[in-house]
Amino acid sequence: MKEKTYPILVILLVISIGFNVYSLWNIQVGGQVKEKNDEKTNMAEELINPSEDNIKGSKNYLAKNELVNNDSSSEKHNPIDEFFRTHEFTNNSTLSLRVYANFYKECWKAEMGHAYNKLLESGHKDIKDSIKKSYEYYLDFAENEGDVVAAIKASNAFENEDVVNNERIIYGTISLSQRSWALAELYKERALALRSYLDKLDMHIEYVFDERNMSDKESNLFKESND
Repeated sequence: MKEKTYPILVILLVISIGFNVYSLWNIQVGGQVKEKNDEKTNMAEELINPSEDNIKGSKNYLAKNELVNNDSSSEKHNPIDEFFRTHEFTNNSTLSLRVYANFYKECWKAEMGHAYNKLLESGHKDIKDSIKKSYEYYLDFAENEGDVVAAIKASNAFENEDVVNNERIIYGTISLSQRSWALAELYKERALALRSYLDKLDMHIEYVFDERNMSDKESNLFKESND
């Protein structure tokens, strides 16, 4: 009778140890998963209700934005960035931030269009169609890229499976500003590239930006800096 009981006890002991090991592993892994989910939740909350540090929504962030201060271009001292560097932003409201970013975007879009027009006026008739398509395709690319950047930086579009399967994306209050900055960067990059092409063709063009042509709404966004 004892010989039959002993193996049963061993089997019960092994099962008990295995269960305890599994329980400890489950608790550890479960805790890690919970921490990751909590981290994602916090990230989503920060995007939808961004803190002051995260959105950097101050005149320091916008007036001294890294895009404005970018020295990697071939034309460091262009009139657009010179103006934005020497004039501080006066209003930190969400609406004003949007107007500010949109104004910077439109300045560079105008310069890009101006450069394309010069190529169009000067080029052979057989290349004009390609120039037009280049302009149209770049605008389309920029619009889509702006959507992607805004979704990444100021929405919950990529948070987790539950969010991705929702009916719509929830954007933060800074999403439109983020989109404008993304478009401005692309327009600036393209405008400077085109100006470089024109310089090589000995067809230098002046900038169309002139602060004297600013609207009252745009002028009211700025005050001259003493820096």
